[in-house]
Amino acid sequence: MKTEKWFSKAAFVIGVIALVTFSTVTTSAQKDVRRTPARSLSIRLKQPCVVTTGDNTFEVVIEGSDGKAINDVEVSVSFVMAAWPIKRIPETRKDLTLRPVGDGRYSATWNVSLAGPWQATVTVKRGGTKIGRKGFILVAY
Repeated sequence: MKTEKWFSKAAFVIGVIALVTFSTVTTSAQKDVRRTPARSLSIRLKQPCVVTTGDNTFEVVIEGSDGKAINDVEVSVSFVMAAWPIKRIPETRKDLTLRPVGDGRYSATWNVSLAGPWQATVTVKRGGTKIGRKGFILVAY
């Protein structure tokens, strides 16, 4: 029981640190992400606003530079949680393929099994060729 409480507190503290760090560098971090060859793709994570353990619906919005929805691409999200050697928790990975739901929105549900910080990378492909990618840090509670 004490171990679970410690892990929850540690995950919360790490999550807060990640959020503070991420929020202070959001602009520069977004500029560091490689853009499409035409530099005309907007990738936004619309939901979830708060990630919790259990089922979460992930929705990504893809738009062109003109603000119009892009509906003819493949969208996937890869999630990585770094290993926690002290707790003997190995690196955890999950790849999620999102389905188009209209208006440039792509969605899928994932059951998040571990609380803590996850590095999420959205990849957009057209015809099997990567045309965009954007990273996010998500903290599950």
